[in-house]
Amino acid sequence: MIEKKILDLESFTKKIKIQKITIESCEFEKKQDLFPNKDKSIELAYGFKAEDNCFDKNDEILSVTQPINFFIRSGSVKKKIECDEDGLVLVFDLKVKYLITFKIPMDTDEDLIQQYIENRILKIINPYVRELIFSILGRVGFPAVALPLFEGI
Repeated sequence: MIEKKILDLESFTKKIKIQKITIESCEFEKKQDLFPNKDKSIELAYGFKAEDNCFDKNDEILSVTQPINFFIRSGSVKKKIECDEDGLVLVFDLKVKYLITFKIPMDTDEDLIQQYIENRILKIINPYVRELIFSILGRVGFPAVALPLFEGI
């Protein structure tokens, strides 16, 4: 009996199984000290960039590496230092690389794999990124930042 090749993303999504999600590397750098005024909260602006991912398919195992760069800028610093165009200073930089391993059907087309990665990887790792950032910020004394879900992705 010849198996039918999976041709659409929805059928593929139903057949793929996440094996594990690990942090391959994590670099944290505190760029500036914050000196919040006791009467005011610290003004924070944050953002992240999902850098290009890469994947490796070996039989039924798909391994995807997804780098994420998260940063926080603030307007509440004590000393005069260089600011960006918004008047904010980079105070926190986090680079983390996730490795997600999936079990997939053997005959999966590479175009379908790439489509899955582009459409789903950030949604899959979203809760892990949010928890890591929340946890690290608390450990280094920054105000807690509850990041929104990646709804636009």
